[in-house]
Amino acid sequence: MRTGLVLATLFAAALALPTSPVSAADCSGLDAKISAAKTAAEHEAIAACYDAMAKDAQAKVDEHKKMAKAYSMSSIGRQATKTHFHEHCEALVRIYESEAKEYDALAKAHDQMAKNAK
Repeated sequence: MRTGLVLATLFAAALALPTSPVSAADCSGLDAKISAAKTAAEHEAIAACYDAMAKDAQAKVDEHKKMAKAYSMSSIGRQATKTHFHEHCEALVRIYESEAKEYDALAKAHDQMAKNAK
């Protein structure tokens, strides 16, 4: 019973963490914007979308690092070790770190395209 309560508390806490919206930039129809981009402003808008996506992915990295630590240090100790909850979080950390890196690279590429378009 106590293990279930601890797990429920951890999951509720994770759900309560603030998440950042994709951005103040309008990222709807990004594929069409990419296809049509010719001006510096258009490339800057795309870069802003990728920057926001990178920040969102980094926020997920931070969230899952905290969750992995919580599982490792929680009172459910042996149960968490048996179920490898922390390993799931660590895997997600690697995935989101890679995602953040890719979005950052795309943002930089569009920033360069914007400079070249001027």
